[in-house]
Amino acid sequence: MKPVRIFWKRNAILFCCLIISVWFIYNKTYRSSVRNELNRGLSNPGDIRYLINNKHICNDYKRVFCIILVSSDITHFNRRVELRSTWLKSNNYRPKNIQVVYLTGKINDKNVQNKLMLESQTYSDIIQGDFIDSYQNSTYKGVLGFKWVAEHCRNSDIVIKTHDNVIINLFLFFDKFAMHMNDRELLGKYIRSNEIVREKNSQYYVPTRYLKGMIYYPLSYLSGLAVILPGNLIPLYFNASITSEYFPIEDYFLFGILTAKINRDFNETGKLKYRDLTKFITSDERYWKHCYLTLKGNCNLLIAYQEQYRLDTESVWNVIIQNRSQSASGHFDMA
Repeated sequence: MKPVRIFWKRNAILFCCLIISVWFIYNKTYRSSVRNELNRGLSNPGDIRYLINNKHICNDYKRVFCIILVSSDITHFNRRVELRSTWLKSNNYRPKNIQVVYLTGKINDKNVQNKLMLESQTYSDIIQGDFIDSYQNSTYKGVLGFKWVAEHCRNSDIVIKTHDNVIINLFLFFDKFAMHMNDRELLGKYIRSNEIVREKNSQYYVPTRYLKGMIYYPLSYLSGLAVILPGNLIPLYFNASITSEYFPIEDYFLFGILTAKINRDFNETGKLKYRDLTKFITSDERYWKHCYLTLKGNCNLLIAYQEQYRLDTESVWNVIIQNRSQSASGHFDMA
């Protein structure tokens, strides 16, 4: 019995070492591919190639009231299903014409890619770009969304750029915010300045070659968790991105660098402006639910999000619709 135990013990150790080695090689290769994407930069983001492009989404309509761009990790299949059945179900908001697309990159996994292609065939709402899907490449994903709208959805009145771990009360937005938007204004969480993260282990890491010698971001910007802007601004943003140096932090690139670049071409009255929605945003799900359950129609929380763990989208959505009547065809009243 002893030799048998020794045999299995040795083989178990060898097997564990093999698994660790395979993981290490894969991880090193994946990180290297991400670094290569980053080093390549965005000298011409207009060259980002579509791997999946559902370009027909807006073509069937004369006007699209709102197109929602959702940055989503390629592997978040279940999360996208949940979103389609809750706040991103377009039918909820009829007669307003709401369209939704999910933005993803790619990974080196044929099974995942095949599953994504099947998802696209089923729902016709996936836009996939030819770049590694990682947090470090979020800038690519944002530019991909702007590129797609500029090329395939110029008939949209409003564009919302957000993430798959966010929920927006669109009823409240349509009732109290949309009517007051003007064509030079962006809505979102305003950030006057943040400290630049130089720690390599952080997902917010900014290499020293960017903003060299600086401690704080020199430009104000909007947090990328949810930004609402007029559709007519998207071509300006996409065109500005084509001639802008790549920057690894998506929201600073899109809504700091590009906004500043666009504003150079306008006088003071024509410059783009930010409307700060910070007081209407929370990352506390309990506070969100308490507000809607106690204040009901008087709760003004517009956006809920999570950064550290998955947002309980279904329960957050349920408190939004609890006091709204639903028609036989599925849409909710807007009052």
